[in-house]
Amino acid sequence: MLKHSLLITGLLLTSVANAIPSFYQQQADEIGVDATKVYAVALANAGVQNEFGQYYPWPWSVTVDGYYYQFKTRGELFEFLKQHQTSKKKVTYGIAGILLTKQSSSKLWQTLDVNYQIQFIGKKLKQFTCSNLSQCLATYRKNSHYSIRVKQGAIKIPPITSEALNNIIASVSKEIGVDLALLHAVISQESAYQIYATSSAGAMGLMQLMPDTARYLGLSKSEFYDPYKNIKAGASYLKELLVNFNGRLDLALAAYNAGQGAVRKYGNKIPPYKETQKYVPNVIGYYRYFKKKLG
Repeated sequence: MLKHSLLITGLLLTSVANAIPSFYQQQADEIGVDATKVYAVALANAGVQNEFGQYYPWPWSVTVDGYYYQFKTRGELFEFLKQHQTSKKKVTYGIAGILLTKQSSSKLWQTLDVNYQIQFIGKKLKQFTCSNLSQCLATYRKNSHYSIRVKQGAIKIPPITSEALNNIIASVSKEIGVDLALLHAVISQESAYQIYATSSAGAMGLMQLMPDTARYLGLSKSEFYDPYKNIKAGASYLKELLVNFNGRLDLALAAYNAGQGAVRKYGNKIPPYKETQKYVPNVIGYYRYFKKKLG
C-alpha cells in the first residue's frame, strides 16, 4: 500500500491544480522544512479523494492494526481514541500517524489539532535528511510509528466537500456574485475545505480570514468559523478586491494573500513575496481546474 500512497502523493504534488494549502506552507516555513515533504507525509497517511478528483489529507483518520478508518469530526475521533487507549492493538491517528498511548483527555484532544500534527510531522522530518519523497516517507515511517494503511475499515469515509458545504458555497456564489469555481479555488488553496483550519499567522476558517479582516467584513468572534459566514465574508472581500483592481484576478488574489497595500506598493504588480508568488498561480491553477469540473 506504500506504493499506492506514493502514487497518490506524486499525482497531487505534480499537478498545478493540487497545490499545498497555505496553512501547511506557513507551518512548514516556520519550522524550516520543505512543505512538499510535510504534505506528502500527511497525504500518504490520511489522503482521501473528493468528488472533484482532488486528494486531501483528512485529519480525523485512524489506523487500527492496519485497518484504516475515517471519522466526520474531531469529536468523533476523540471518543473513539479514548475508548481504545488501553487496547492491545496498534492504533495510530491523524495526518501525522501518531501512536496512541495512555494520556490525559486534554493532551489527547490537543494532539488532534491540525496545526499540532503539521508541526509534529515537520519536527520529525527535521531530525533526518532525505533527498526525495519516497525516502522521506520511508524514513518518517521508521522513526515515528507511522502506520501504512493496508485495508479499508468499515466506517464510511465522509467526502471532503460534503453536500451541505457544497450547497453553502453555491449559495454564497449566487448571493454575492462571485464565480463558484473561484470560491472553490480559494477554499482549496487556503484551507483544503477544513472548517476549523487556523494558520500560524492566525488566519481562520475555510477562507482563512485574518481577525481584523473578518471584523472589517462584519463578523463577530462567534462567527469566525461559521461556514456560511466565513465563506460569505471571504467572497465579499474577493468581490471588493476584483473591483478595486479592475477585474484583474491575479492582482485581486495577490491582495487577498498579501494585502491591498502591498500590491499598490509594488506598482499594481504581484508583490515579490515568496508566499504570494506561489499563491497566485496556485489559486489560478485551481480556478481553471474547477471551471472544467463545474462546467
